[in-house]
Amino acid sequence: KILLFRTTSDKERKIREICKKQGLPGGEFPAEMMIFSGMSSEQLDVFLKSYRESGISPIGCKGILTPNNVFWTAEELFQELWKEHLAMNSVKRG
Repeated sequence: KILLFRTTSDKERKIREICKKQGLPGGEFPAEMMIFSGMSSEQLDVFLKSYRESGISPIGCKGILTPNNVFWTAEELFQELWKEHLAMNSVKRG
């Protein structure tokens, strides 16, 4: 996969076309994912509080880059966060 950050939709579309022509994986993750890196616990708490208060719809797969996961692929990180998300939601419902 190719991860894009802060690209325009036109640029993203063109990159997807190149990937498709070259047979490169260009699929998307089945859910949104937000990764935090280089933030103190206080900064993270303040951000998450502001995020909730802003009324932005929740992102289920959130995680923090750690020494344990820093070398994981994006897919591995997503899979782990997705399992955690499903487990947390089953606890809330049960």
